[in-house]
Amino acid sequence: EAFWMADQPIGEGQICPRSGKMGCALVDWLPEEYVGGQTHFLSWSWGYTVEEVRSALRLWLTKTGLAAEEVFLFMCFFVNNQFRILKEKSSTGSDDLVKVFGPTLERIGIVVALLDSWNSPQYLTRIWTIFEQFTAIQRRIPVHIIMPEAATRGLMLTIERGSVGLTKVC
Repeated sequence: EAFWMADQPIGEGQICPRSGKMGCALVDWLPEEYVGGQTHFLSWSWGYTVEEVRSALRLWLTKTGLAAEEVFLFMCFFVNNQFRILKEKSSTGSDDLVKVFGPTLERIGIVVALLDSWNSPQYLTRIWTIFEQFTAIQRRIPVHIIMPEAATRGLMLTIERGSVGLTKVC
């Protein structure tokens, strides 16, 4: 919320290219060289730390061999007009989210779901992220699960404990 609730909120003085109203999404505020057609939809939970997100994305890029400069994530933090949703307390922006969500997933074609931990992910406590998974499954969109390095390491150490560890995972 800090970006949009500050004395000078990001995007407040810029016209939104979709609605024509003052106040735009972060993606509309960024310089063009940092914006591109989305290649992956990042499904995540607002409670994550910046380091958890960075760590998971760094590990995912390394394991997949994808080049960071060729990956453009659809991440609600950047794309949804948080200025309008939070600052103006407009329900219009959030009401439209459900209507446009399925077609957005279909257009992008790949979901990357970021879990903060393997044993008690915050992700699974949020109805919206469950809805994202439901929508992806319903529309047969591939989902890739990623986690920060510490969570991945913890999962591997647990599995390496053999049957004792596997009972904790399963």
